[in-house]
Amino acid sequence: MELMEFYNKENASQHILDNNIEVSPTTDPGQSQAATAPQKKYNIDAVGLPNNIQGDAQNAVNGYGKKVEENIIKIIEIHSCCIDAKHYTFENVTFNSFRDCIIRADFKKLFNGNETNKNQLKYIIYRLSDLINQQWYQETAESIGATKQICSKAVAKEANWRKWIDGHIGKVEKRKRT
Repeated sequence: MELMEFYNKENASQHILDNNIEVSPTTDPGQSQAATAPQKKYNIDAVGLPNNIQGDAQNAVNGYGKKVEENIIKIIEIHSCCIDAKHYTFENVTFNSFRDCIIRADFKKLFNGNETNKNQLKYIIYRLSDLINQQWYQETAESIGATKQICSKAVAKEANWRKWIDGHIGKVEKRKRT
């Protein structure tokens, strides 16, 4: 049994139980299960911003939090790949910290960590954008001082790692330019 399978079955189950997430079984064996969670409000610290901007920022964070909960199993898989001892993207980052970076669309602190492989993290952001949305992708890329194009091309020189990560989390679908 691979580390990925153990992580998904044991830790994903615990995360689902801890966060009261309902998982609906599928009848199609080739399709993943759908996870839903009660509507949550993800509070952000927006002190000093005008009220209309605070509200817009809060709505975006709530939307990203909903997307995270909808895709929690896949995000747990991605996190487990990032902390895999053979292929660290970053070390000593808990799932909750990773999830919070996604919800806030802000990876600056993680990106600037001493143990972070910056090119791999850019690619992880690119892959997470498939689960969240393009607005999140733009904001997250900007949080690390990059563009969406830089993130999507970040691991061109790391073909073995890209093949490994894509093998675990699936290949990228061709995208239309937006």
